[in-house]
Amino acid sequence: MARPPLLAATEMLMKPISIPLAVTLAISATGLQAADSEKGRKLHDAHCRACHEALMQGDPNLMYTRPDRQVHDRTALAKQTQRCAQNLGLGWSEENLNDVIGYLSEEFYKF
Repeated sequence: MARPPLLAATEMLMKPISIPLAVTLAISATGLQAADSEKGRKLHDAHCRACHEALMQGDPNLMYTRPDRQVHDRTALAKQTQRCAQNLGLGWSEENLNDVIGYLSEEFYKF
């Protein structure tokens, strides 16, 4: 029997990340690289929006603005962004990750 889409997607997001990603997360979390928010928006819209829309029943922005959101600081944002990219097999570079993190921070989180 197939798992409900929300359960399957939630399980995917909760997979642990690998140790070699620590450097990327540290750099992304501290914002050492200048982010290109417009590039981040385009990457987000192309690769993240549809899944978030399905998970949030039509409003992908609720992923970031709901009262019970999981992300409360830049480090958590970097970790979650990396986890999603890894679980989807996106193969994003450190620069791409930083751009998406910068976009999300600027647009929704204000870190």
